[in-house]
Amino acid sequence: MRLTKRRIEFLHHLVELYKASEEPVHYAKVAESVGVSKWTAYDVLKELESAGFLDRSYAMKDRETGRSVVLYAPTQAAIEMFRPIRQSLSVLADMNLVREQVSHVMEALERRSVQEAQTRIIQVAPPLEHKLEFCTWMLGGLIHYMQRMDRSVQRTVIEVMKGIQKPELLLTMFVGTVSGVVIRSLAEQLDPQLSRLVQQYHECIPTLSQEEVWMLAEFVRQKLEAAFQ
Repeated sequence: MRLTKRRIEFLHHLVELYKASEEPVHYAKVAESVGVSKWTAYDVLKELESAGFLDRSYAMKDRETGRSVVLYAPTQAAIEMFRPIRQSLSVLADMNLVREQVSHVMEALERRSVQEAQTRIIQVAPPLEHKLEFCTWMLGGLIHYMQRMDRSVQRTVIEVMKGIQKPELLLTMFVGTVSGVVIRSLAEQLDPQLSRLVQQYHECIPTLSQEEVWMLAEFVRQKLEAAFQ
């Protein structure tokens, strides 16, 4: 699921309501805050719940024994998105920076063969300590590889990714799936250093903040949608 501006708006209102009360929020309060019907709010919040940004709970209505109401609380991923204080240069990176980095990758690799691209990725991959930049570079390189794959393989990868809602799982599954195809297709031509970079990527993802993971996952979704319609 893509986090559109509309969904982000609903999520932001819910996070603010939750912070003010320190209690799970009824969808009708979100509707009032945003200025929409409660049914519209309920539908959007269900989508955000499915994407891993909200947790659902139930509470009994006063004086109405046997009836309950649906409440929502933001997950840590949602809270991280709207955290006002950011503590490192990596976290200061926003979606525009990520776009610029991946665009640079794609331009640098566009006219190179698979073997040449492999060498280039290894030569200029950002240092591992710059975690967000390193992961972005790896994603860009594998998107480049994916563009050279058979169309049927591309469609299979896209369909698998569409079914993954959790950002961290999408990032690990995407790289695992595409790098697996690369390893099989290159065979003896595969540079061992590329396998090492993929391993480092998988070790790096769990150390990123929820905000960074969300930014990377959202960019992958957008890039796949734009490149493989």
